[in-house]
Amino acid sequence: LEALASGWIQPFFQPKASLRLGLVKSVEALARWVTPGGELIAPDAFIPVAAQHGLMPDLTLRILDASIAALKLWLSRGIQLSVAINLSPASLHDVSLTEGLISRVAASGLDPSLFMFELTETAMAADAAMATGCLVRLRLRGCGLSIDDYGTGFSSMQQLSRLPFTELKVDRSFVTGAWQRAHLRTLLGSAIETGLRLKLVTVGEGVETMEDWKLLREMGCDLAQGWLISKALPADELMHRLPAINQRLRELKDA
Repeated sequence: LEALASGWIQPFFQPKASLRLGLVKSVEALARWVTPGGELIAPDAFIPVAAQHGLMPDLTLRILDASIAALKLWLSRGIQLSVAINLSPASLHDVSLTEGLISRVAASGLDPSLFMFELTETAMAADAAMATGCLVRLRLRGCGLSIDDYGTGFSSMQQLSRLPFTELKVDRSFVTGAWQRAHLRTLLGSAIETGLRLKLVTVGEGVETMEDWKLLREMGCDLAQGWLISKALPADELMHRLPAINQRLRELKDA
């Protein structure tokens, strides 16, 4: 709680790049704990504790507030990106959190389409009825909705078609190294085809090599995310490094 109140927990932003354009189009906000001494504490060390003590709504709003500030900073420098915010399973049961997300997006004065809210496939399956209510309200306000870690849970194409998702993120376990493993290529291709059939933006996570990038591009995937593009960075550092990242992406596109 002290870390949240003191602003020590903040988002780092990992770029998502267009495979067709070779350009960063959006980012995912990932929670990081930066101590006063500059030590970086990984989310695995504090996210479970926050969930255990009912602090995930506070953490989610903190990440959203900081993301809004980052979007405004980037826009002031002529950089327009959208940002994805992760929703925990507990978020689906918290009506006040949904209201808080909606009110903050509205008060920001930014286009709601610049905000994407991500929900894991497993969390959605745990309480589809509650998830539908939360997601529909966010979607009606103009925000994007993403199903994260697709392929690791129990979703079917029919279930996906009933919920107002706009993006499908294929889990890294199906992306990393798929270029050299036939069964992974089959699963990856099926997931991307599902997204395309449902007219969703498709994202491949865990892109670490040029071969991963090329395979996703050949399969018609829209966006790629992973260390080949960039690790997650603080807002100001990402802003300064973005020209170099985009230059490298152009080289990847033309390779």
